Amino acid sequence: MLRRFVYLLALLANAGTLMAAGSVPALDNLGQSFYSKGIQVKWEIKTNPFPQTVRIFEIVPHDFSQNVVSNMMRLGAFTEADRTGGQARGVAVPAGELNFRGEDAKSFLSIAPGQGHIKLSVPNVSTDWPTKVPDQSRAMKLGTSLLKLLEIPTAELVTGEDDRPKAWFYPGVVSGFDKGKKEFVEVPSTMGIEFRRQLDHILCGGDGIHLQFETGEKLTQLEVNWHSVKPSKPCKVATIAQITSWIKEGRARVASVEVQGSGGRRLRPAEIKKLTIREATLNYSDFTYPSPFGFDEQIASQLYPYAALTAVAELQRGDWEVIYLFVPVTTEALTQVSRKSDQYGFGIYPSRRYQRN
Repeated sequence: MLRRFVYLLALLANAGTLMAAGSVPALDNLGQSFYSKGIQVKWEIKTNPFPQTVRIFEIVPHDFSQNVVSNMMRLGAFTEADRTGGQARGVAVPAGELNFRGEDAKSFLSIAPGQGHIKLSVPNVSTDWPTKVPDQSRAMKLGTSLLKLLEIPTAELVTGEDDRPKAWFYPGVVSGFDKGKKEFVEVPSTMGIEFRRQLDHILCGGDGIHLQFETGEKLTQLEVNWHSVKPSKPCKVATIAQITSWIKEGRARVASVEVQGSGGRRLRPAEIKKLTIREATLNYSDFTYPSPFGFDEQIASQLYPYAALTAVAELQRGDWEVIYLFVPVTTEALTQVSRKSDQYGFGIYPSRRYQRN
């Protein structure tokens, strides 16, 4: 799934953090260290964007009901005879995990209760011109019906202005030559739809549901990430002044993107003299994040709230760029002080300087 915050990159450089990776706020592992001695920080937000309190969530064992398992088997046309053994791709399958594979060896279903994960793939093998691919309106109806089969509580989904689940759409097209019109045309080939989870009305980046429909409204892809969580008591949210001081002392992390070719730019935090905060939104840290050594994903045991800030970074008069910072909002989820920035700085794209030139 995207489907996650586009600028999130994981870097973990503190050996002490590695000793208790599951219990350390994942914000420590999102982005690069950001510290500039003597930096000025100004907030240009009309009202305080944060609530008075937030909660921290503990990840607890999850289990899908037998009804959910049966519904997924039916959607993929699987039977017990399609169930695979205790290994998948030569690796032992964790206890409680279910795996099914179709006779064509292309369709499969994987249900991992411990991870709150379901993945179903039933590829469309037809070579015919796609027809009856659902539009957004129809995909919304099909998608919300499937939420019931998955027993997903809609109260925990991001909602729109009408208080109904909000959906993100990913349409696909295919092009070809229309003999009747004697011209190349594009027609819909796929329609992806995604629902995202929120906890206490705060976006929870690691959880959600992604579906894909093709010809004849056939469901060809389904992916579910839905962990069970246990909330803590309310935690007091820091003041703007406190969050500002945390930025100044090196507790913020900055998003970095790979800079390749023209259009991008690398900035060193020490070169930034002034920050102007233009936007601020709350998020819950992800359930998993890459290992600092690149071996595999670390699994978090707690979900911590943090603020994603859109800021104007001023290097010198007339030279500024838009950057994205991640900062803690509670003392219970306080990040470590880090003043050792990457020697090459962090990447941004697109660069305002490049666009100006």
